[in-house]
Amino acid sequence: MTLAQLDDLSRTIWQAHAAETVTDAEAQGLAEALHTRRNAIREAVAPVGIPLGV
Repeated sequence: MTLAQLDDLSRTIWQAHAAETVTDAEAQGLAEALHTRRNAIREAVAPVGIPLGV
């Protein structure tokens, strides 16, 4: 899953929350899981470009 897909999923979760189809606790739990997944993806991405100090 990409960061853009996670962003879309996050919007969907909060739209569902606004429509009262998920509870506060459910939305918060899902948001926390997405945050964890985003961090894992970011950590796995290797920087591209000119190394610093060169």
